[in-house]
Amino acid sequence: MAPQIMIIILMTLGLGLHLTEHGKPRSNYNFWHGLITTGIWVAILHWGGFFDVIIK
Repeated sequence: MAPQIMIIILMTLGLGLHLTEHGKPRSNYNFWHGLITTGIWVAILHWGGFFDVIIK
């Protein structure tokens, strides 16, 4: 269960970074792009059974 928690924390931190840097110049931080990317990661991990430990 520790790997699942670590992945969730890392995804949350990455999404938070995109939120705080949204619109600032650099290769255009974009919160919506980060949200979609995180959603894809969650969908793939869920499909692969990564979160079964938490959900059960």
